[in-house]
Amino acid sequence: MPRLRYNAATTLDGFIASPDGSTDWIIEDPAVNFNALYAEFDTFLMGRKTYEAMTHHAAQSGVDALKDRNVVVVSREMKSADYPTITIVAEGYLELIKELKAGAGRDIWLMGGGQLAK
Repeated sequence: MPRLRYNAATTLDGFIASPDGSTDWIIEDPAVNFNALYAEFDTFLMGRKTYEAMTHHAAQSGVDALKDRNVVVVSREMKSADYPTITIVAEGYLELIKELKAGAGRDIWLMGGGQLAK
């Protein structure tokens, strides 16, 4: 049974990205094997702002951690028709988390700022 794990890199005021969407303030630690870390998860669950920060970082770095992953974004603004490769949930995400946890597979990463984790 997958576990829901929360991991976030946030500033002291609770943001993951600078106003321009960049994540330059996050210090890259060469001791962290991100490929091994990402391999522990089947699903990445995040809010819109974290999704935008992740896609911005992928565009800048050429490394897309979300590629070929089950990505769920909780957003009232994003529309599924505009993002066919991910799942967008406007409401009822707690029920979705329960369903994911009751299934099989690797863990679920609840990632991003504290807004979604509340």
